[in-house]
Formats: sequence, structure tokens, C-alpha cells
Amino acid sequence: NLKEILEGTKSIKVQLEFLSKKSKADANIVKNLQDNTSALNSTIRNGIVLANAIMNNGTSNDSFIRNNVDWLGQSANWSKYIATAASGMIHQGNMTPSMSVLGAYLPNMGSNQTGGAYAEGGALFALGLVHKGHGDSVVEYLKNTLKNSIEVMDGGESKKTEVLLHGGALGVGLAAMATNDMEIYENLTTILRGDAAVSGEAAGIAAGLIMLGSGNESVASDLLNFAHDTQHEKIIRGASLGVALVMFGREEGSEGIIEQMVNDQDAIVRYGSMFVTALAYCGTANNKAIRRVLHLAVSDVSDDVRRAAVMSLGFILSSMPSQCPKVVALLSESFNPHVRYGSAMALGIACAGTGSEEALRLLHPLSKDPIEYVRQGAYIAMSMILIQQNSKRNPYAKEARELFEKSALEKREDLSVKFGALLASGIIDAGGRNVTISLRSKTGHARMTSAVGMALFCQYWYWYPFAPFLSLCFHPTALIGLNTKLQLPTISVRSCVRPSLFAYPPPIELKKEKAPVKGPSAVLSTAARAKARKGEKPAESKEVQEDVMKEEEQVEGGKKEEEQAFEVLENPARVVPEQERFISWEAEERYRPVNPVSRSGICVLIDSKPSEDEAIVSDGTGQIGVTGAGMNVSEEVSISPTAATPLSISQLLCCLGEGTGTPRSFPLSINSACYCFSLGDVSHTI
Repeated sequence: NLKEILEGTKSIKVQLEFLSKKSKADANIVKNLQDNTSALNSTIRNGIVLANAIMNNGTSNDSFIRNNVDWLGQSANWSKYIATAASGMIHQGNMTPSMSVLGAYLPNMGSNQTGGAYAEGGALFALGLVHKGHGDSVVEYLKNTLKNSIEVMDGGESKKTEVLLHGGALGVGLAAMATNDMEIYENLTTILRGDAAVSGEAAGIAAGLIMLGSGNESVASDLLNFAHDTQHEKIIRGASLGVALVMFGREEGSEGIIEQMVNDQDAIVRYGSMFVTALAYCGTANNKAIRRVLHLAVSDVSDDVRRAAVMSLGFILSSMPSQCPKVVALLSESFNPHVRYGSAMALGIACAGTGSEEALRLLHPLSKDPIEYVRQGAYIAMSMILIQQNSKRNPYAKEARELFEKSALEKREDLSVKFGALLASGIIDAGGRNVTISLRSKTGHARMTSAVGMALFCQYWYWYPFAPFLSLCFHPTALIGLNTKLQLPTISVRSCVRPSLFAYPPPIELKKEKAPVKGPSAVLSTAARAKARKGEKPAESKEVQEDVMKEEEQVEGGKKEEEQAFEVLENPARVVPEQERFISWEAEERYRPVNPVSRSGICVLIDSKPSEDEAIVSDGTGQIGVTGAGMNVSEEVSISPTAATPLSISQLLCCLGEGTGTPRSFPLSINSACYCFSLGDVSHTI
């Protein structure tokens, strides 16, 4: 147990269990988006896949994948890569069965070789997302896969392996984050020397992830040399971002490299210098750093540099979210649309999860900006700020949800705006509505993974496959009580505020197609006079009858019951940051926290009655069943050779493989050695 605590795996397990059991993700939101948008456009499909993955981030709820096998089967090339990587977002933290979940696509995994390079590359990236920073069990596999791909690249088949190297580099970078593993670093520099644009960009970023926060000047110098020696913009950008990751949190120790990059003639290197400043001074509100980025935001000749400079303000001011709207207020009215976009993203980054009305007032006109990508940034920023907000606590929440839906479904809307609206629809309900975004911990320290994830997510501007990095930013908002055995006992706490104030938003209802309304039937005057003589009343319309019935029900029902002024929460409980000050421990409760001021997070409890039997909610092992199509994929599962069992999630995902046929039937029988199924007109055995 002590080892698990020190490594952080115990926290991951109990948080995974909380996210899985308490998920309130509304599947109707994604279904509504899917049913009312064009599946033929890859940008729209990518947006829907990412929205679902963000909405179910860390919950292990992959029902959307299982229920839309045919629809996902239409993905091709990088859309296939994104769809496979998105499964890593959904299963993030569920490390035990990760190889089983992704086994259908991972290279060198027996006979499962049907996915192709894009699916295999996406699976390697997904494996890194699942094991972010805790990849001891998979790092060796990822290292060997990377080595094998490099050997193939050296053999002259770089075009076939470039996608695999892209996913493998990002996967190993995430799994071995901040380990300073020189063997992996040397493999990544080999990819950079290959001078291939796609894999080189990923290798530069991955090298920064391996050396994250080390401040190693030799590594930073090497990456800058790679940036100067290549003609590929993607490699220059990847290497520059790698330098930013190496200098994370170094503050004054990064000044030398920042000055060198700021004065570089290459605009892409200067673009990277803004992220070096952002990560080196993340959350410090350093005046010198703020002056530098403000100067470049209004003076640099490159729009990319100006946009990045304004975005950097969000990172630097993340510890003082109330100050960010004041700093960027004038910039949000700039004539330059790139500066306006940067202002929107800066507000979203600094004020994420706060529901700041001041920030939302600045974003409101930006959401109606005539430039498409400015509206895109405004939507994403609004969703970050309004995450876990409901209409009772923040009136902007309902309006924003309606705006995202309207923009995503509007047929004449620009694709970039639709993509932003789809991402925003997922972010505002991220992690089953049980997570938030914050670059700072409660103790005031910078959250390294959150800051890194946000910086890399911002690169979706150039490359959509970087969007899954957003999953690194999410953190559960929970109160989880553990006893001395690190189990979850049955306890309750009181939230001394109206339940509706911090309640989950209500689920949406799918609109049903209305049947055609019949017009009024013609009534002859003679028939009307005949009915009048008989004393019959004219028939009331159906609508009038329904209105009368509603009025009668309201009268019979009387007044609604008054809402209670408090709520009792059971362990584990969702406690959003603004709710923490209203949490109190029950006086007669058997368990009390070791730290009396604990109101959220993981709380170790003292048992006042240790001699009595305990009622346990969970053993805290984090054993979450990975639901396939009616099958539980985990290491403990044993399958009878004669049992009739549907395919697991790893086989269902095979629809994303090279074949374009539609699966017509799934297995009716299964044995311990093989799966038999048909895809189109061809039978397959795995």
C-alpha cells in the first residue's frame, strides 16, 4: 500500500472507480449531434468522436464505440488514428486491462494485424494516454515497438512507418513522462535525424515529455539545433515545443534559452519561445514574463507568434484567474483576429472551471465574431470556464449549451466553428460531469500534467491528432474517504446548501418528429344548426383539451414542496470546488478525517469504533470492468470454450481496420483459441 501511495497509483485507482460509478454523461447529446450532422465529413466525425471521448474521459464507458461500429468503420487515415486514440481517453487510468482493450490494434500483438498503420499508431498513442506518467508496465513494449519501427525506417520504408512512429513517439513520451530516460531520448533523436515531417514533430514533443521539467540545457540545445537544421515547419514546431517542456517550471533558469529563441529569425522558433515562457512561468504571475509576451503580442510580424503570446498569458496568470480578464480586455478588441483568438483561449485557460462572469462577458462578443476561428476559440474557452456549472449557479451555462448545439447542427456554419462547437459540447460535460480543469493544485503549485496537456492541446490549431492531449488536464472533483486499510467505508457528509445549486444539469430530450397536423374539417352550416337544436356542444380542439388537463393537474398537485437547505452525500461523493466551503462532517459519524479541514480529494479517516465491523462500499482496488459487447475484459475473466459470447471491445474496434466492408454478423460461438466472424463477404478467424 505504501508503494502504491508514493507512486500515485492508489489515487488513480480510487479516482477511476469514482469516475466509472458516478458518471452522469448524457449519451443523448452525442446521439443528437451524430444524427443531425453529416457523417461524410471527416472533420465533423473527428469532432463527434472527440466530444464523446472527452465526455466519457476516464469513465471506461465505451458504449458509443460498441453501438456505432458501422459508423466508425467509415473512418480513414488520420480519422482512424484519432478514433483509436480516443479510446485511450475513455480508458485513461484503467491500466490493468489496457493491453487487452487495445490489443486488436497494437503492433506485434500476435495475429491482430488488421488495423493498419493509422490504427496501430493511434493505439500506441492511446496506450500512452491510459498510462500517463505511470507506464512501468508498458514502457518496455513501447520502447521495443519504437526501435523496430526505426529499423524499418532506416531500411527505406519511412512512408509506411511514419504514422506508426508518430503514435509510438507520443505514446512512449506520455508513458515515460519526466523519467529522463536517455535510451528513449536517443531513439527519439534518431527519428529527428530522419527528417520526416510527421514523425519528426512527434519525436520533438516526445523528447520534451521524457525530459519534462529537467531544465537540461544540453537537451534544449540539441532540440534547437534540430529546429535550425531542418526545412520542415512541423519539425521546427515540435522541437521548439520540446524545449518548452524541458524548461517547465524553471522560471529564471530558462531566461537564457528564451532570449535566444525570442531573437531568432525563424517565426516558428519565436512561436515556440512563447510556450517556453508560458510553461517556465506557469502560474507565477511574473511581471517580467507578462511584459515580454504583451510586447510580442502587439509588435511581432508573425500572426502565429502574436496568437501564442496572448495565449501564454493564460498560463502565466492561471494562479490569479480574476486578473486575466483585466489584462486581455483590450486585446480581445484587437483588429487582428489571431490576437482575438488568443485572448479567448487565454481566458479559457486561466479561468477554467471558475464560471467567471467577467471572462464570459468578454467571450460573448467573441462568440459572434465574423472570423470563424475566433468563434471556434470562444466556444472552447466558454466550455472550459463553464465546466461543471448549471443554470442555477450560472445563467450563462444554459445559453452556452444551446449555442454549442445550434452551431454544431447549423448546416451553413463553417467547419472550423462546428469542430469548436463539438469539442465544447464534450468539454462542458467532461468526465461524466465529474471532472474540472485547473492548472493549479489546492496548495498553489502548478499541476504539471495539466499545464503540459493544455499547451499540447492548443496545437490542434495545426494538427487535429493533438486534440486528445486535452485529457491530461482533467481532474476529478470528489470527496473520497479511505480507512486505514485504504478501503472505502460507508460514510456520509453534509452539504449545507440547496442541492439544486450544485446538481448535475438535467439530461436533454431528443426531439421527436411531429406528425403532420390535420387542418380543421369543414362543417356545413346545416349540420351545425342540427347539432345546436339537439343541444350538443362543439368539439374542442386537441390542444385546448391538453391545456385544460394541464391546468387541472397543476391545481390538484398544489404547491411544489420547498427544497431542502442541505444535502447528505455518500462516499464517494461529487464535490465541486465552489461547494467545498459548504461541506461539513456529521457530528455523530463514526469516521473523522485525519486532517480536520479536508473537504475534498482523498481523505484518510480515523475510525472511532475500530472493534466493530465495518460496512465497506469498495475495497479501493479500482477493478473496473471494461465493458465490451456484453463481455467483461479483464485479467481475471475466464472464458468457457463452449460458451456463446459476443465480441469484446478490442474485436469490435476491428471495424476501423483496412477493410471497408460492413460487418454483417458477429460470432455465435467462441472457444479459448479463436474468434470467427464475417466482414462483408469474407470470413475471418482471429
